[in-house]
This record gives sequence, structure tokens and C-alpha cells, in this order.
Amino acid sequence: MRRRILLAGAVSVTPVALFGCATLLGVDSDSILADGGSDAAPDTVVVVADASTIVPDASNDACPSGQKNCAGTCVAASSPMVGCGDASSCAACSIPNVATTICDSVDRCNFKGCMPGTANCDFDPSNGCESDILNPKTCGSCDVACGDAAPFCAPGGCTVSCPIGTNPCSGSCADLQTSTHNCGGCNVGCSGGANADPACAGAKCGIQCRAGFGDCDGNPANGCEPLVAFYEDVDGDGYGVTANAKFACAAPQGFTKVGGDCLDTDPNVHPGQTAYSGKGYTNASGSTSFDYDCDGTESEQAGYAHVTSCNLACDLKGYGPAKAIRGGVGVDPYCGSTVLNGCSFGSGSGSISGSMSCILGSAAGSALPCR
Repeated sequence: MRRRILLAGAVSVTPVALFGCATLLGVDSDSILADGGSDAAPDTVVVVADASTIVPDASNDACPSGQKNCAGTCVAASSPMVGCGDASSCAACSIPNVATTICDSVDRCNFKGCMPGTANCDFDPSNGCESDILNPKTCGSCDVACGDAAPFCAPGGCTVSCPIGTNPCSGSCADLQTSTHNCGGCNVGCSGGANADPACAGAKCGIQCRAGFGDCDGNPANGCEPLVAFYEDVDGDGYGVTANAKFACAAPQGFTKVGGDCLDTDPNVHPGQTAYSGKGYTNASGSTSFDYDCDGTESEQAGYAHVTSCNLACDLKGYGPAKAIRGGVGVDPYCGSTVLNGCSFGSGSGSISGSMSCILGSAAGSALPCR
């Protein structure tokens, strides 16, 4: 009887010779495992010869909990540079006149501190620091109003007259060179724009882009545009390390738009990799890994069986675990294995007198490819 054992996904066909049970247990490492039985016709075993076979794979845009997909990269949703937990946007948190934007305890855009000369008097985080603390009604803080005895508001508080270098403008002692409410003249206010706060320099109005934004189109009249995250790409494979990000209008030299690279010194290791390999690489922690697509889990190429024991039919063939023991989250102990196990009948040691026993044997084969 002639039997054919097929391991799906393989790329070469190798005819093999027959072995008895005793021979099978001691098979040479360069041989391919075969079925035993002196009366059987030769089997044909299909094994993998090319461990870099490329097959298509659907992309997965889902990100782990606490992250969101921004331009193809899973980033921490707790960063104000990507809008915190807002799933509908990856633009930075944009809040008027604040010193620092943050993500609060429920992952919403919030802030700490106000720009000089401003205060948050309505306690509404969405409109930032809306009050002018050089206004005589909120002089220095939200709850201080100047009276008749000291009607003017100066940087040091209420005063009888404005100090040298400032001008009285509707009760405020204003520096006409820098005051956004009195820029170049009393009551000449500067306006900001989209994602921009008003600015005054040299008695001329301008804008100041908020953190995470820039005047990327060179047109201050329409405010500031969201900066784009670029990731350092040392190995030039088009994917960078998520932690090494710069936000800019255009890609700096050596940076790319897509992050998530788990090893930026090997161009064969990157998100979206579709090639499988039977050879592991040394990852950033110094361990051997087969996670070529950087998804955190080693995945075998489809179509290969695992065999560690025999069945009643004594007809199993497949890979055993790799000889090098590896462990940890996402590790597949079969990846890279060259151990081909197979069951065959024979009358070797341990068999009942005159009967055949099913014996598990091993031989060397091509490495089981993973990614």
C-alpha cells in the first residue's frame, strides 16, 4: 500500500526511504522522517524548504485597550498630543491660553496653568484661561476688583497711577508693545485663530500656535494646523519606533509616518510583515523571537501539524517543539523547530512478543516558519 503524507503550505517534495522502527529511532539528522514497515511501498513527505515564503495576510487596525490607531500606529490614548481618549480624532488637545495641556483622570483634554496675563475664572476647562488679569475687574486674580482709591490694574496689582513704560487703557496699565488687548494702541485687540492664541510683539498682532499645532501652510490668517507624528526609522524599512516620536509639519530626516516597529535595527522586522521565517532574530530584550510582524504574538504559517505522541492508527506526522526552550507571553515553542516527529509500526524494544508496536520517532527537517 502506498501512502502520501502532505503538510500543507510546503514548497518542495522530497522522496524518502523506508526505515524499520529501530532505524527510525536512530535516524540520521540529515534524513527525512519516513514510515516504517518492511512491506510498505515508499512514502512521499512534503516538507518546507523555503522559510521565507510570503503569503498575503489581512491587516488589523484594532489596537490594545488604552491605545488608539493614529495614521496606522497604535499610540497611547493618554497623551494630549493625540487628543487623549477622543476616539474620533488624533489631533492634539487645543485649549485657549493654557500653559500645559494634559489628559485628566477620565482621559479627557484638560490643562495645568495659564499663560501669563490670563486666568480661568469660569472654571470651564474647555475654554481654557479666558480672563484678563490686567483688567481692573479681575486684577491679578479672578476675585480682585480695583476700587476708586486705586482704579488702575498694573502687573503688581491695583494702583493709583500706571507705572512708567505702561499706558492707562480702560483701567489697565498696558505695555503697548506686548499687550494682546492693547497692541500698538489702547483697545487694539489681537485675535487668535484655529488652534492659535493671540500674540503681540513689537506692537504688532500675530498668533501663537498651541502645543501640537503649527502654521504648516504659512498662512496665519487661518490659524494653525495639527502637527503630524513622525517616528525615527533607523533601519529604513518605513516603520519607526513609537516611543521615538517627533511632531512636525513635515517628516524630519530619518523619520517616517508609521510607528510600531519592535526592532528598528532589522528591516525584516516591522508591523504588517507578511513573510514567514524559520530563523529567529534577537529582539530588543536580547531574547530570540519570531515575531516578525511586531504584533506581540508569534504565529505559525498555516498548514503544519504538531505531533508529540502517537494515535491508534499510528499514522501521525508533524513538528515537535523546538529543542531550544523559550517561554514568555506570545512565544510559540514550535517556531523554528527542525524536529519532525512521526509514528510507525515495528517490533522494536518494548513490543509484545510477535506483535507490532507504534513507535514515535524523530528526524531533522526544515525549520517551521513563523512571524
